[in-house]
Amino acid sequence: MRYDLEELKRRAAGRVRAPAVAGSFYPAPPEALKRQVEELLRRAEVEPLCGVRALVAPHAGYVYSGAVAACAYASIGENAFRRAAVVAPTHRVPFDGVSAYIGEAFETPLGPVEVDLEALAALSAAYPLKVVAAAHELEHSLEVQLPFIQAALPGARLVPLLMGSQDEETARGLGEALAAVFAEETLVVASSDLSHYHEDSVARVLDGVVEGHVRSLEPARFLRAVESGQAAACGAGPMAAAMFYARAVGATVPRVVAYATSGDVTGDRRQVVGYLSAVFTMPVAVEDCPDLDRHERRALLRLAREALENHFAGEKPPEPKAPSARLKEKRGAFVTLTEEGRLRGCIGYVEPVVPLWRAVREMAVAAATGDPRFSPVSPDELERLRIEISVLSPLTECRDPGRVTVGRHGLIVRRGGRSGLLLPQVPQEQGWDREEFLAHTCLKAGLGPEDWKSGAELYTFTAQVFGE
Repeated sequence: MRYDLEELKRRAAGRVRAPAVAGSFYPAPPEALKRQVEELLRRAEVEPLCGVRALVAPHAGYVYSGAVAACAYASIGENAFRRAAVVAPTHRVPFDGVSAYIGEAFETPLGPVEVDLEALAALSAAYPLKVVAAAHELEHSLEVQLPFIQAALPGARLVPLLMGSQDEETARGLGEALAAVFAEETLVVASSDLSHYHEDSVARVLDGVVEGHVRSLEPARFLRAVESGQAAACGAGPMAAAMFYARAVGATVPRVVAYATSGDVTGDRRQVVGYLSAVFTMPVAVEDCPDLDRHERRALLRLAREALENHFAGEKPPEPKAPSARLKEKRGAFVTLTEEGRLRGCIGYVEPVVPLWRAVREMAVAAATGDPRFSPVSPDELERLRIEISVLSPLTECRDPGRVTVGRHGLIVRRGGRSGLLLPQVPQEQGWDREEFLAHTCLKAGLGPEDWKSGAELYTFTAQVFGE
């Protein structure tokens, strides 16, 4: 159902959701809770990541799963988010679809978390939200995320959502609606524990299946595995929704940052619960997390543009002005030219054979004039061209195709003197999964689409990608 903002404001007036599990799942005294959350975040053995767009965190009592949850929130680092959309499963009140909480705020011992009514109104225009007030009254799965959000994202507003249906259609619809409505200033949080009450060794097998689907960013397969009993997660729907969201916004680099069972805390491994934290990040470097810094990236883009201008003017290629040490390093690099979204040329050095600045200068002209797939770029097109540069890492031989990660890795397939390469951004742009990525790289090499399965050499690399 679509909700008008003024209607939501009227319905929310004076309604504040009180804590339901303070004193049981986490401390009720404010100072005790503040100390515990801060200590858990301080002890989290993870590095802050750039480009985080979504995360998965468990929702058990903090004594059991708090350390795992903290790793997800510690990974956020200094990413700026104005709101957190928390997608959690319902445990107590069954219903179909997705329910939003309509109120002014959620209260925790650390203070109120304001509900983002404007965001809920916008989301309701893209996805048919319900309001099942009874489901929110005592539900813990959303509430236990809030103190971590208050610590990691102070001042962020809340989009509180409970999933009553955890099927693929619901998860996909919600995830893609979240992506369509919200921009980079929104963190999507999926709340879920994993397997329940198995022997520790059995739990780790079941949870390993979940981890595999998270790492491969395959939400539909993940839901099928849960449905068939090959895996277990009480918040499978929220997890899948977060994965669909991540894919839709391009956050296609999944990272599992922590895993444990309750047996790791209690020492009792007879009947355990599994806990996992994961984050989904953008595949390319962003402004605040560079390999090459902002000035170096701008220098390379300017050099590529000037190389094209000089080529068409019949002048000598430009020389960089005092290139930095990193621009003087020998690096592989590709230059991609597009015109109004259409590819016009892409050529590069795979191996680090010349200084980076020279590779970019040469490949800019080569992409415009020497890509055999296209007619040469004309001088009239120059103003309409967009330049994108991919700076490559060294190649790594990949003996296990299952380790190829869409959105993170570029890929080279070699067999019988033939070779094909696709950059990391290509499968993401095309919406391919891992096997499609492998197949298309084989086709690029002039091989059969399944030749990667036997007899072919695979090499992966990463790239810092930036453009005009």
